[in-house]
Amino acid sequence: MKPTCLMTAIIGLALATLLMPAATAQSGGHHTTSTVHFNEDERHHISVFAGGTDIAGESETAVTLGIDYEYRINRLLGLGFIAERAFGDIDSTTLFVVTDIHLWRGLVTQLGAGAEISHGETYFAARIGALYEFEVSDGFTFAPQLHYDFSEEDSLVFGISIGRAF
Repeated sequence: MKPTCLMTAIIGLALATLLMPAATAQSGGHHTTSTVHFNEDERHHISVFAGGTDIAGESETAVTLGIDYEYRINRLLGLGFIAERAFGDIDSTTLFVVTDIHLWRGLVTQLGAGAEISHGETYFAARIGALYEFEVSDGFTFAPQLHYDFSEEDSLVFGISIGRAF
């Protein structure tokens, strides 16, 4: 059986998330990448997202682009919003208000509610997901992520975001 594009993406994201901490630990005394830590002077974080959306139970997968903003309240919680656009046959835009729960180092779970706009119709949408955020340098970050969106057509959203804390 051939692996699907979706399975390849999930395996790739899982491996990147699991192997990156080991790779940074192996680099010795000079770290170029680290997990993100709470900094009271940099509570804002904005990022751009690139990935894919796969409709549950269907063979449709679309390129997805987005932007998100988070305000870190404290070490554990952040509040923010997300806007994503899935192109092609899926042709939908999702808008979420989210709570980010920073569990450990760069590991974050995300819960949200909002709306999906698809083919001229608007539907309630909810999101549950996870990401692992790495700080590259000077507040710049990248984060592999995986989310499940509940809506008129449930979907799996996967990809990587690149951002900046300020």
